[in-house]
Amino acid sequence: MSLKPPKKGDLKKSWLKPRRDTPKKIQPEYHLITTEGISTEPAYFQGVKNTINSKYRGRVQLDIIGVGDNTLNLLQKVKQKVAKSSNIYKHVWIVYDTDDFPAQNIDKVVDLCRTY
Repeated sequence: MSLKPPKKGDLKKSWLKPRRDTPKKIQPEYHLITTEGISTEPAYFQGVKNTINSKYRGRVQLDIIGVGDNTLNLLQKVKQKVAKSSNIYKHVWIVYDTDDFPAQNIDKVVDLCRTY
């Protein structure tokens, strides 16, 4: 087959097959990671983000936010961030220390996450 572009009159013909060598743009996946800590956890996940971006450039977009709040408020702030964002997040992660909060708060957050 010739590498020349098709003639203008041939573009509407049924026998003309579409070109297969045109690149397809891959839409990136958006992921949100929200942490209880303000500095340590975001720095850790920034390292993970750099590793992912070096291998899958333009395919995965990680948004990392350090909130510095308790478990229940952390969940509410994540809901607000997702609602305000123009991106559609494929996964939303909430990271917090389990030994800093009462067990009933942790169980309640887990139950609320399952309902959302």
